[in-house]
Amino acid sequence: MTTQMTFDESLRILIREKLASGGLARNGIHGASGGPGKGQICIACRTSIGESQFVTEGISSGEHRKNLQFHVVCFSIWDAERRV
Repeated sequence: MTTQMTFDESLRILIREKLASGGLARNGIHGASGGPGKGQICIACRTSIGESQFVTEGISSGEHRKNLQFHVVCFSIWDAERRV
């Protein structure tokens, strides 16, 4: 239990810091989809999304649109934290 909580809390802190510094956008995404990872780099935690993991992808909203790829858990935390 504590290992998962520690990992999730560390990830939440990282994402909060990136949101505060502008490293992650607060705008939502358009056209979210998902599937197996193919070695993409997660925009939130900057680690690889392996074939045994799932990726959530979407196009950022706002002025500078780009394709964003997240681990599913990173997306979930980012989506919750960006709304705070």
